[in-house]
Amino acid sequence: MKVFLPMTGTSTPEESTVGPLISADFGCIYNDEDKAYVVEPHTYDIGNIGNLCVQLKAQGVKTIITEGMPLLTYLMCMNMGLTVYKAKRGSATDNIKMQEADELNLFTAKDTVVKGDCMGACSSCSSNCAS
Repeated sequence: MKVFLPMTGTSTPEESTVGPLISADFGCIYNDEDKAYVVEPHTYDIGNIGNLCVQLKAQGVKTIITEGMPLLTYLMCMNMGLTVYKAKRGSATDNIKMQEADELNLFTAKDTVVKGDCMGACSSCSSNCAS
């Protein structure tokens, strides 16, 4: 099974932080067959979630571990057959270990709501986001 983790910070899975899907600095794919991580900056179409889902599925990814994502992004991932887990604090490697130990919860629509957040659409939001 292959797992996609959006990462922020450094490009090394041990030192990175698993971040929100649409604002990641790097895309990391973990392959549990060979226990290998492949990190690629700016190669995933984070700005177009439909394209991102197609790209991930074409590479054999069936699971996403992320800190957050907007509701419509979550629904599109679900419709395209991707399983999404809610990341816990820590690096990509920490989250993979937790996922393998069945310690991560499935992401839900409720996880898309963050108090005071424009849910990833600040350019079209009428509030005064300070992000």
